[in-house]
Amino acid sequence: MAECARCGDFTDNSAEGEYHYCEDCLGRFGEVESSGVVIEQGNDGEHHVIVTDDTASLDGGTEQSQVDALARGKCIVDECGLEAVFKYDKT
Repeated sequence: MAECARCGDFTDNSAEGEYHYCEDCLGRFGEVESSGVVIEQGNDGEHHVIVTDDTASLDGGTEQSQVDALARGKCIVDECGLEAVFKYDKT
């Protein structure tokens, strides 16, 4: 039985990429994806910052590097009081 990479609880869930996550954390990720900030690498090699919360005062966008995308996402999260989820195949 594996440990959840986020909270440390044990889980029978199979790994998503390199990491195992419990049902509670997977559910939380889904909530953030539908009403928060999603940072992901696109197939085009660019890094996308997507704001899914309708009340956010800042917009997402596209960055050339992962570092810049994470910085932009953190700025939006801090300014708007949202949570973020990072969707990368590898860390």
